[in-house]
Amino acid sequence: MLTLPSGRQLGYAEYGVAGGNPVFYFHGNTGSRLDSYLFDEVKLRRHGLRLIAIDRPGFGLSPFLPGRSLMDWPRDVAHAADRLGLGRFAVLGFSGGTPYALVCAKAIADRLTAAVLVSAVTPLDIPGITAGMAPLAYTYLKTAQISSGLAAVMMAFMRLALRNENRVHEIAFSAPDRVLQAEHKQSINRSLRESWRNGVHGVAWDAALVVRDWGFPLDSIRMPVHVWQGEADRNTPLGMANYLCRRIPRCVAHLSPHEGHLSIMKSAFDDIARTLASTGRHSQPPRPTERRARTRR
Repeated sequence: MLTLPSGRQLGYAEYGVAGGNPVFYFHGNTGSRLDSYLFDEVKLRRHGLRLIAIDRPGFGLSPFLPGRSLMDWPRDVAHAADRLGLGRFAVLGFSGGTPYALVCAKAIADRLTAAVLVSAVTPLDIPGITAGMAPLAYTYLKTAQISSGLAAVMMAFMRLALRNENRVHEIAFSAPDRVLQAEHKQSINRSLRESWRNGVHGVAWDAALVVRDWGFPLDSIRMPVHVWQGEADRNTPLGMANYLCRRIPRCVAHLSPHEGHLSIMKSAFDDIARTLASTGRHSQPPRPTERRARTRR
């Protein structure tokens, strides 16, 4: 657990190399710090990466925070880095965690060595953005856009529906993802259950934040952003990644025609880790957050 200056706590887990180049991982909307099935421990070690996966408020070990906004997250991340003694670090956002990586690239770019998105999501009010999305994913996200309370009700039904998980996976995911789910069933279910440790309201609130306006213009992000996207993704379809890369000035797209929402992370993990490591290796650590704030005054 990390204790923030406000007294709030955030749960986290670490993977890879202790003392390696630090990377904060931001999980998806039904994920948690236990998303180990998405990472390749051998490749993390090969590239000298220390991956720190944080439970967002309302997920896993992190208590729900009523009224939180997307713009609150960079402050939490900066304080978490300070508590861990880190100067600069990379961010890796997956699926519903990608807006959290982007808001860090906007608000605390001076602390970042790299920003990487995998299976990126966008707000839903962009014309044509949901083309190709699986009906189950679309219905849940559209419900969250209308009301986090309605999304909580739907999430509760989805949790019950996972008793017939094979049918849910067939409806919601493409073939490459179903192969990965079969191989890592126990780990996926463990992370999924952990995301609901505090109930469904934190997950539903998070979904509502992700699919509504984010509160900052994408063209204000000045640092490079790398986006990995599977073209067979049925949860966050290709149009979302394309939209982000049209709007972010220094966006680099890495597309894979045969990968899905989950499988792109596994198939491209060596390249993702290499990108995170190569940008972090030459960085100089800045002063901690608290010290910068005192200097401004």
